[in-house]
Amino acid sequence: MSHFSLFPLAWLKVNTRNLTTSNCRYTYLILFIKFNVVYNSASLMFMVQPFGQVPAFQDDDITLFESRAICRYIAEKYANKGTTGLYGTNPLVKASIDQWLEAESQSFNPPSSILTFQLVFAPRMKLKQDEALIKQNEAKLVKVLDVYENRLGSSRYLAGDEFTMADLSHLPNTQFLVEKTDRAELFTSRKNVGRWWTEISTRPSWKKVVEMQNV
Repeated sequence: MSHFSLFPLAWLKVNTRNLTTSNCRYTYLILFIKFNVVYNSASLMFMVQPFGQVPAFQDDDITLFESRAICRYIAEKYANKGTTGLYGTNPLVKASIDQWLEAESQSFNPPSSILTFQLVFAPRMKLKQDEALIKQNEAKLVKVLDVYENRLGSSRYLAGDEFTMADLSHLPNTQFLVEKTDRAELFTSRKNVGRWWTEISTRPSWKKVVEMQNV
């Protein structure tokens, strides 16, 4: 896999203590990047992410990469800050959350990521869309969402009756597919998935993230 440029555009210090809508009220320093030129292994990103990819995360002396690992760490370390219970409060609940995080990682993320790139980013980058690939992955995503529809018919959220990381991890790709493509009905046409999506996407903390992305 080729590496894209991770040239820093700016550092942003976000004090979430002052955001009453935030799920975790702590201060973070965010590095904005752009993807347009090759960078070398001596760059900052290779220092915090050995593969030179995003995301990467530093907290004091701790350096982490892979988004789900980062989320688990933050949820565990700051379990009593902001929204509690994002990663569960006992082994059984954690196992249920991990189960659906794995489902997201292995079943939902691959087709939704391909669709997000093909339908959202390829046009922006003036790249030709692969219609066969789109059709193939839309069919895969439909099967996943059918499973979700069944699950969400008996559970408010994926891992139970509380919002957790299992739901949170679905937000980025689904936001793109629902708001930036003509495939929103994949989600909204399903009664239970549609209800679930409305609930998680209208959380004040996620609305703040979307607002920051649009700045």
